[in-house]
Amino acid sequence: MFRFTWLRTFNNPIVIGLENNNDTITLYWKVCDGEGGYEPGKLILNKKKQLSLNEWTQFQQTIDKLNFWKLETAQNEIMGTDGAQWILEGKELGRYHIVDRWSGGNIEPICLDLLKMTDLKIKKDEIY
Repeated sequence: MFRFTWLRTFNNPIVIGLENNNDTITLYWKVCDGEGGYEPGKLILNKKKQLSLNEWTQFQQTIDKLNFWKLETAQNEIMGTDGAQWILEGKELGRYHIVDRWSGGNIEPICLDLLKMTDLKIKKDEIY
């Protein structure tokens, strides 16, 4: 299972999860009505859909290329007052790892891949 939590300062918080349960692949996404830099608000969207095993395999390959399981959890980076916290978590075969980056960093491409798998339409200027 993998989960991306996207806390944008001035936009709705979003969580996207991808789970493999005995080769049944489920993608879910949730959106709250608040702002990620302030109060998250109430749940306004809660959707899910099934994906193919091939889509899961492609995602796993991207995770491996990223070397996700060996990335530092946090980096000594300057965090701004405006921006977004990108948190990617993974749980697999008894191991858990979390990577937290300011405004995407090296996990941005895979998090955006998860976003593209949903039916959410995010304006280009709201991706930060």
